[in-house]
Amino acid sequence: MTVRRDAEAVSFVTTDDDYTVSLRMSALVSTGPLAAMAPFFGEAQQVHYADEYPVVDFFRTPHAEQADLIFLTKFSGWSYEAEYRIIDHTNGPGLHEYPAELLRSVTFGFRMPEIDRARIKDWVGRRGCDVQFFEAIRDDRRFRIDVREIR
Repeated sequence: MTVRRDAEAVSFVTTDDDYTVSLRMSALVSTGPLAAMAPFFGEAQQVHYADEYPVVDFFRTPHAEQADLIFLTKFSGWSYEAEYRIIDHTNGPGLHEYPAELLRSVTFGFRMPEIDRARIKDWVGRRGCDVQFFEAIRDDRRFRIDVREIR
């Protein structure tokens, strides 16, 4: 799971970049009203950007540090993302529940099938919160992706 933070929200991106989910930033502030209900998000760690692969000695490097070196290092060309990731050393991978009111927006990747978009919209609708939907679209003239709101 990839995480991005800004002043108002934290965003989680699936590993295949099909969609992004943004949550309200108050979940990450230790003094915020929702912090106690979503401690998992407070574990987000900043990604380190480098021009070379990290060196991991599987016999001498502690296991937690190995995971950090492997999963928190990314090519420096991506540093503009200012990315954060969550590695749960205690419970491992899996689903982590959070209060529905933290969900702020969902951004669909430009290759995401319509059937998957509809399924996610249905899931979000059943949570009963005000959520914005966006989609990534490929620019026809430049090497870039734009994002627009879906009404």
